[in-house]
Amino acid sequence: KLYSTNMTCSLYAKPPNRLITFIFLILAINPSETIAKISKPHWNNFDGPLIDATCNAQVVDKANDEQLHRILQELINTTYFRLLRVNLEDGPCPLDDMEEVSCGGGDDVVDSDAGESFCSLKPEGDASFFDVFEDPFIGKSDKVDRTISRKEDEAITHQVEKCDNENLPDFWMNMCENIHTDSKDYINLQRNPESMTGYNGSEVWKAIYGKTTFKDELNDMCFEDRVLYRLLSGIHSSIDIHICLNFYMPIKGKRDNWESNPKRFVDRFSNRPERLNNLYFSFVVLLRALRKAAPVLEHYSFNVGNVEERKRTQALVRRLLDSHVLQSCNDVFEAFDESLLFNAEHQPTMSTLKREFKRVFFEISNLFNCVTCQKCKLHGKVQLLGIGTALKILLLPPELIPSSLTREELVGLINTLGKFSHAINSVSYLLESYWENQEPSSSSTQDFADKLNEDNAKYSESIMESSILLDK
Repeated sequence: KLYSTNMTCSLYAKPPNRLITFIFLILAINPSETIAKISKPHWNNFDGPLIDATCNAQVVDKANDEQLHRILQELINTTYFRLLRVNLEDGPCPLDDMEEVSCGGGDDVVDSDAGESFCSLKPEGDASFFDVFEDPFIGKSDKVDRTISRKEDEAITHQVEKCDNENLPDFWMNMCENIHTDSKDYINLQRNPESMTGYNGSEVWKAIYGKTTFKDELNDMCFEDRVLYRLLSGIHSSIDIHICLNFYMPIKGKRDNWESNPKRFVDRFSNRPERLNNLYFSFVVLLRALRKAAPVLEHYSFNVGNVEERKRTQALVRRLLDSHVLQSCNDVFEAFDESLLFNAEHQPTMSTLKREFKRVFFEISNLFNCVTCQKCKLHGKVQLLGIGTALKILLLPPELIPSSLTREELVGLINTLGKFSHAINSVSYLLESYWENQEPSSSSTQDFADKLNEDNAKYSESIMESSILLDK
């Protein structure tokens, strides 16, 4: 499956009694439910500054735990945001020697009697998009809407013209054009949660990072390069955390639900604080895009053919947008400053940088065609669509945003926010679960967190020092 780079974060309250924490975890947490809220024990975990943002990980954790996670998980369960059109069979793979990688990863991961590949999506249903409103939660449909009217198609399809003049304000309008969303079928994202499939996507990820114009070291990059690299790393980290949460598949007579693999999380993220730092940073960037698009979203119809479901969706969106005024959330919505992007003094250099930035994003979009696991490709493309939409919102003038956003881009943005939020919300659960199964003589969870935070502080300091040198 797909995987990425590092990141930084921290929890926000004092450690409670360990026995209380243990009882809380047993009673309150069900790691098998991907979409369910995972409540976090209030002990210090991942902390430190977020590079290229004005808040720290502790602030993000507090806002996410107190407000954002709950709203986002409910929002992505609405009819409007759980259904997405995205092409999974489009375009050739640009990698010449790409080997076919099958799904399956050991007796405890894949059940040989399951009768289906874990890379495959759920079988398609026969409901239309405007029929699904009868059940606003998981379980109603899978792929939907083979037949829609011309009027409905025009309402949810937006043709983007070629925008190849970097000196015009509409240059960024087609950021997501290589993530094709003109499929006739809708996929129910809630029926296809992220989980372990056994697919190894390391070759694709290596190509994704290698296709960029970035140098080998993050602190040698210009600001624009670094932002895109960290957004890709944020996707990678989010995917990996979701795999850790849903690693061991249900097997009759052995376990009824998906179970987590906390050791895999520790192995992947220990000594790599940048992976969590990039996840938190990516979440902040998307929140900033959401804030900028608020005037559009506040009056958006979110029509699914049912008045009550539409009103419920609108109310949730407004709750999400209004959360920026809360003391716990205000800082995270304003932590990223998009005006720093493409702000060089020399216009010829800036024009070249803009063209190169978009070219790299287009090439990365094409590389996701190389993923041979349908579920892996689905979740990768959804999140790439989410960061592409966020970048488009942040880089376009405000007056162009209302006419530029498609339905699929909005669905991608909100679902990517939901995925990042859920991944962040799950960090403390995975760490706590891991250390509860260690020998009493082993280092404590807090010792591990302290070491991770110390490494993150050093990492952040080195990047910030390099940024100062580049500015000079």
